[in-house]
This record gives sequence, C-alpha cells and structure tokens, in this order.
Amino acid sequence: MYYVEAPFTFGLRINFPAKQYLFESGIIVSKFLSKNFSASEIYHREGISIGQEFNNFDLLWSGSFKWCVNPKKKKNILFGLKAVHSIIPINKTYKIYHFDYGIELVYFFI
Repeated sequence: MYYVEAPFTFGLRINFPAKQYLFESGIIVSKFLSKNFSASEIYHREGISIGQEFNNFDLLWSGSFKWCVNPKKKKNILFGLKAVHSIIPINKTYKIYHFDYGIELVYFFI
C-alpha cells in the first residue's frame, strides 16, 4: 500500500521561563497511489478482496500537544502526543474511519 499525505496545520507556541509547549492542529489530505492488498493477506483467509472498497482519497483532522524536553539548552527536542481522525469514511461499504494516535519525538537540527 502506497499513499501520500499533505498536512496543512497551524501551531501555537506557549513559552514559560522553564517550559515550552506547542499545540498543533489542522487538516491532512491523503491520496492512495497504490492499494494492491487483500483481506487474505491481512487475515490469512483465501479469496477475500477488500482493496477496491476503500476510497482513493482521505481527509483527516490532526491534533498534537508537544513540550520541550531540553528547555534550558538548545530547545530542539520535543516530546508529544498526537491524534488523527478521518473526517469522511475511508470504506464505502462499512463506513470505516481512520483513527490513529501515538507519541512523537521531534528533533530540530538548529
């Protein structure tokens, strides 16, 4: 499965004397370039094809909260939490939505 994502986000940085926080939110547009997979590859079953039931296009909302790990030094390492959720369903038949969450570690080369 190959796809491309284009994020359009905005951020708000809050600086305190000893801490630095970053809130980020926005829209992500994604497009499948190739989706040659089947349910038999995923679920180890024979002859079930689900690749064509998924949309070629996805529109997602993204939100994250990050804080600076080294605020007294270079301020170039951020640790954070991120969530992404589809605005429109990604599956035509079952109305399945893309939902993803996790942690982030960001390093700025400055």
